[in-house]
Amino acid sequence: MRKRVFFLIILMLPVIKAVEGDDAFSPQKIAREYREKGYLAQKEGDLKTAKAFYEKAVSLDPSFAVVYNDLGIIYEAEGALNKAENNYLKAIELNPAYLSPYTNIALLYEKEERWKEAKYFWKQRYLRDPRSSYWREEARKHIILLGGDEEVRESHLREEARELMADWEKKRKEPEDKFTQTIRDYFQGGFRSVSDN
Repeated sequence: MRKRVFFLIILMLPVIKAVEGDDAFSPQKIAREYREKGYLAQKEGDLKTAKAFYEKAVSLDPSFAVVYNDLGIIYEAEGALNKAENNYLKAIELNPAYLSPYTNIALLYEKEERWKEAKYFWKQRYLRDPRSSYWREEARKHIILLGGDEEVRESHLREEARELMADWEKKRKEPEDKFTQTIRDYFQGGFRSVSDN
């Protein structure tokens, strides 16, 4: 009997290992599924259900920054502004490269007329976005409305200069159109060489 139990355990070890190692049952994977269900509920306007799914996701994966941002949005919609602020800040703490909470907390601070804090988070949003994007430009506009910032201004001017140089290089390498070529030929070779064509 003991040999049989021992033998069954030995046979089951690969199955147990496979289940343990299977990502489908990991808390992070389940948390992502709850987040997705919460997001769908939120899109349908069911904030109570969305919040329940987001809270389940956070309980399974407390390092899931996106869900803290999602909870912040829900709390803000419910009027629980302190909870919204705390969740946005937690999302930023967990993943400083995740840009959405910077926008959300800046907008929240503007709503509360906390201009200095709003400007700080708009600046962080602007400086952390490496590419030209809608929200980067929005951050720049908000910073200007909140009194401007020299570092953002210089960064924006450098970016514009790079774009102008890239456009100029592109245009310089483009083939000339027929009219421009005709004019160039006229001035370089005289009227006769143009009329000979």
